[in-house]
Amino acid sequence: MLPDNKIQYADNKKMKKYRTATIKKGTALSKTISGLSSGKYVYIRVQAYSTEKGSVITDAWSKVSKSGTKVR
Repeated sequence: MLPDNKIQYADNKKMKKYRTATIKKGTALSKTISGLSSGKYVYIRVQAYSTEKGSVITDAWSKVSKSGTKVR
């Protein structure tokens, strides 16, 4: 069974005021996040989770990664 993934992203390393995006199983392995300021850094962490027999099983959050945004 493939897990779903939650992505949290924020503009600071401590992940204050984060926003969440979800990638459902069987879909793309990447996610385009809109509404970010161009030329800035964004901090991202990921968590895998799955639902089995009505209960949600979650993994730990990944370490926070720093990524630059692209100008489009």
